[in-house]
Amino acid sequence: MFTLQESSIFPGSYGFGDHEKFPIGKNLTGNGRPNLVVRTYSGGANCCTDVHVFELAENFHHVARFDARNAEGVSFEDLDHNGILTVSMADWHYLNVIGPMIASPAPRIIFRYRDGHYQLALDLMKKPAPPWEELKMFAQEIRQLFDQAQKKPEEADLILTRWNPNYPVPQLWSKMLDLIYTGNEIEAMMLFNQAWPDTYPGKQKALKRFNALVDSSSPFNPRKQ
Repeated sequence: MFTLQESSIFPGSYGFGDHEKFPIGKNLTGNGRPNLVVRTYSGGANCCTDVHVFELAENFHHVARFDARNAEGVSFEDLDHNGILTVSMADWHYLNVIGPMIASPAPRIIFRYRDGHYQLALDLMKKPAPPWEELKMFAQEIRQLFDQAQKKPEEADLILTRWNPNYPVPQLWSKMLDLIYTGNEIEAMMLFNQAWPDTYPGKQKALKRFNALVDSSSPFNPRKQ
């Protein structure tokens, strides 16, 4: 059992802490019944933490389990501005695939309680697309890495941070996932086409592999909703 304090990760939200700022028995779901939040930890390296929500009513029961993996990214926020707290966390299904843990993409996902259970809130996950000029600057930085790798093939793995040979330049895929999860898939594909030079081998194969990864890895992938 734990209490929640104001989070430094998502300002205005509540995260894990030692200070009593989120009292046990506060209603989370909007049905007027008190809730209890419990965190469990497996004791493994970097994994695994689960966050459970219980209802402290006459019929005490388990409401939901959130697979938090690295729980510092879980928060409870009133994003709908109705007094009912949503749950925000990172989607860890891409962990150690595109890059090592420190470089693994983990797009933000948000759940709201509705019709008796927590549901993915795609409308709250959506954000306006970044300005195209900003994305072009990012793409240019990536292109320069590919250009350097072509000029120095013996150093390509180092230049492209190729932890997984199938996913060179992890920051490109991470940026694309963030765009996809915030409702900007068109911009994600535009970014890829701008960032990966046509002269660098394997472009279409890499994109096909990435799309297969997104479609198969996470149940929270917006494409599946």
